[in-house]
Amino acid sequence: MVQRLPLLEKSMACPLGAILSASMMLRESFGLEIEAQSIETAIDRALEHGYRTSDIAEPGGRSVRSSELTERIRTELHDVMVHHERYGWGRLRFRCVLDSSR
Repeated sequence: MVQRLPLLEKSMACPLGAILSASMMLRESFGLEIEAQSIETAIDRALEHGYRTSDIAEPGGRSVRSSELTERIRTELHDVMVHHERYGWGRLRFRCVLDSSR
């Protein structure tokens, strides 16, 4: 019997664990400190703007679907990387993931 995951099916599960795992992989396995820090900064910015899924939202606080939180983090990450490139703070290597127009 297959067990259903109600939070996942409703796009309500918090994606932060998976995203932070990817950040840790970039840092620890590939030595990509700037890229990992960029992801973590994007997450911090999204949380500072009040974006949270229902499982981590504060009582009475705004909650969004996991897909919306993920999109907000992606947008923040894009902004972080544009800032890095504009000021020449390292060579970022995963540009294709962020450019959704390609």
